[in-house]
Amino acid sequence: MAYLLDTDIFVYLTKNHREIINQIETVGRENVFLSSITLGELYYGAFHSDNVSLSLDLLNKNLEETNILNFNKSAAKIFGRLKAALRKNGNPIEDFDVAIASIALHNDYILVTHNTRHFENIPELTIEDWS
Repeated sequence: MAYLLDTDIFVYLTKNHREIINQIETVGRENVFLSSITLGELYYGAFHSDNVSLSLDLLNKNLEETNILNFNKSAAKIFGRLKAALRKNGNPIEDFDVAIASIALHNDYILVTHNTRHFENIPELTIEDWS
């Protein structure tokens, strides 16, 4: 089984959140991924912080052994389908969350997030909260 970490979970990891670290050790680091969307959110956070240099150093250190999945044509098609369905059902969510969910679905990975309510209206998406 493979897992796609949402932005909040990776932030917990950078803060040495013991439950997250233990779960990653349990499933194996090789089975844990980030999306290119999450990577953008993390870099935004670093550049927006009070100490950009320190934040970038910490982020880059934590990214050393992290596999990144890109938003590709297949994920884009899933994104379009999900966004349209969510809007029609009156449950729109942020585009970045739809893109992250699309990458998880395209790769058939479990999405790990503490923001489960952001994704609960995507029935085909498997979600876990490791915090």
